[in-house]
Amino acid sequence: NIDNITNTIRNHPCFTHPVFDHWAEAKPSVRELGALFHHIGQLCEASRWPHDFGDGLDQLDHEDARETLRKIALSEEDHGPQLACMVGHIVNKVANEPLFEDLSDQKGIEDWSKSCSSYYLGRLPGYDVDAGTTPHDRAIARVFARRKLTDTDSTYKNVGTLLAIEMLANNQIIPGEYRCLIHSGAYPLDIASPELEYLREHGGDDGGAEEWHEREAIKAVSGVLTEDNQGLIEDGAVECLDAIQGLFDLLDSAFCVRDAELN
Repeated sequence: NIDNITNTIRNHPCFTHPVFDHWAEAKPSVRELGALFHHIGQLCEASRWPHDFGDGLDQLDHEDARETLRKIALSEEDHGPQLACMVGHIVNKVANEPLFEDLSDQKGIEDWSKSCSSYYLGRLPGYDVDAGTTPHDRAIARVFARRKLTDTDSTYKNVGTLLAIEMLANNQIIPGEYRCLIHSGAYPLDIASPELEYLREHGGDDGGAEEWHEREAIKAVSGVLTEDNQGLIEDGAVECLDAIQGLFDLLDSAFCVRDAELN
């Protein structure tokens, strides 16, 4: 039953994590924002690439569901420049000076964000300074790297991971970013600004790409779901949410809950 899987996802603590509400209250500094966006970007980067997921989906019997899942996975591929542009714009506004003259300089913005992360988190156990990653970032990357595997069991787990990230994006990540960046009034931002296209495209009061992704992902997973593969699909969803939960816990304690100790 698809409701069993979607309920498992909705009941996971990651789904209602307070990190974005705490972010709005804490009003992180410019450099803290850089670090936060670096790790949000790492999550987006890990989930963006379909790898060989399409080849795995070719094994599934239901053509309509297979093509929908493939379309959702492929639709995320080219959002890196949009996200970097948004980050540069927000940082410029908060700093009240043009730290980034060229918002199309994706590498420059991403390198600066990584340096902010290393400044705050570089001494944590397991932090990779060269990559700017924590063990939590790498755990997330491993979940999505499973898309390189095309065996049937891995493919069904990847289906569950796709469903989980689309539901999380539509109900937690994008609405959370709207709450802390736009609705909180903590930042001098106008959602109509062309530099915030990434945020507008993915969500908002009138819905967006993530709303369509969630709806279509649920429909597609329903089409391939059987008693035999339900456990694998649910495992893939929970593995994804567990990994992201660890990252949210770290970001929350490091930047969004004042006077908290890093975990």
